[in-house]
Amino acid sequence: MSSILFEVNDLHVKFAGESRGVLRGVSFKINCGELAAIAGESGAGKTVLCRTLIGLPPKNAVVCGETPKNISFSMVLQDPMTSLDPAMRVGRQITEAIPKGEKNKKAAAIALLRLVGLAEPEKIYEDFPAHLSGGMRQRAAIAAALAMRPDVIVADEPTSMLDAELAQEIMGVFRKILQSRKMAVLFVTHDLPLAKKNADRILYLCGGKISEGLADMRGKDPQECTREGAAANLRQADMISGSFFLETDSTAENIFNDKKFPVISVNGLCKNYKAAGRVKNVLRNMTFEIARGETLGVCGPSGAGKSTLLRLLGRIEKPDAGALEYCGRLLAASEIQIIFQDGRSALSPRMRVGEILAEGLLLKNKKRPETKKITLLMERVGLPPHYIDRYPHELSGGERKRVAIARAVSVSPKMILADEPTSMLDAAARDMILALLSKLKREENLTLVLVSHDLPLLEKVCDRVMRLEAGGGGFSILRLPYL
Repeated sequence: MSSILFEVNDLHVKFAGESRGVLRGVSFKINCGELAAIAGESGAGKTVLCRTLIGLPPKNAVVCGETPKNISFSMVLQDPMTSLDPAMRVGRQITEAIPKGEKNKKAAAIALLRLVGLAEPEKIYEDFPAHLSGGMRQRAAIAAALAMRPDVIVADEPTSMLDAELAQEIMGVFRKILQSRKMAVLFVTHDLPLAKKNADRILYLCGGKISEGLADMRGKDPQECTREGAAANLRQADMISGSFFLETDSTAENIFNDKKFPVISVNGLCKNYKAAGRVKNVLRNMTFEIARGETLGVCGPSGAGKSTLLRLLGRIEKPDAGALEYCGRLLAASEIQIIFQDGRSALSPRMRVGEILAEGLLLKNKKRPETKKITLLMERVGLPPHYIDRYPHELSGGERKRVAIARAVSVSPKMILADEPTSMLDAAARDMILALLSKLKREENLTLVLVSHDLPLLEKVCDRVMRLEAGGGGFSILRLPYL
């Protein structure tokens, strides 16, 4: 029988100035060799629990209760760009985490990069984080966490930016490590099927407490967790059934058949990156159009160039070859808004939520918006009004993503480029965001480009789905209902 590695007893966490605690009497035990999942709806306190376990609760949090002692933790953050130094090569960041006494740290670091499933680890060792895709950065962050040889790895949504195949590979890496090392892995996830398939136990966080009576979950239905867990799963199943997905405009067929209505025309688009003395082909000879009012989905394996394509469409980067034409003219900056994949790095850590949301409106209207307008905007994306005075680090990953979405829609853009806009949200919050985008699309003839690893979701919400191939290998249209 596995020995108890650590336990948490009657843990309470409350933010200063708020009457209701985030965590209220949380208690559980983690065994050596265990892979345990913490599940729950967005904003349930999962990230707060993880930060409290490792001894880094939010600054304005009041903590009471028994937390682990004499246990070494390493954490894999939800947003990998914030856990890697952008000015330091990947290999150096991993070698710095390796304990003193290791004879060949470079070889050990390369072995860890290979262990987490990165191809060509010797080359990635010399890369900077900006040269990697979101999924590749996440795996590099996991390698850095492993380098510390901790007793427990706490992984906050470690697979939310990965496609299903890679997510399963990462969970396989965790399981392989547990078989060879005396440690435990505690991972936060919204993906209940993933947790069911891989976790020894699912700890469902609801109402500030961990649900009781959780047995070994492998091979069982997630609805068997608890009454709260079952209710949440049923709500998610109802919403996924289709009532909240984007609605296709009744004039879509005319838009697609009439070539006079492209909002963006792309011709021969190419983008390469140079790193460590080599050239990497990310996008090559892409030619396509995006129609006004269309919802275009973009999918593909990690590293295929999905985020790069969005940055080119949003004029953040310039192509190495090819041309992009925007309705015969350049759209104003405020008319194209981008929702970035990394929620934490997209928000200023020095600004409160209210200030972040007011900034775009101030620039557009040349006057500071009323507080009521900001709180109404927050309510539209499911954020409580009292969050207006919180900083981004005081929010969960899903809540930060909703702030980013609220900021994007605040200036009434004509096009939104969304990089994994629902990857850190539970099913209920995800469908709420999709419903909001659907409303904007209908009211303002908004054009959407959605990047996601969730192909079934894209097939339901998009007019067309574009699949990018890895290594600049081109693209294909998976769904063309109107052409």
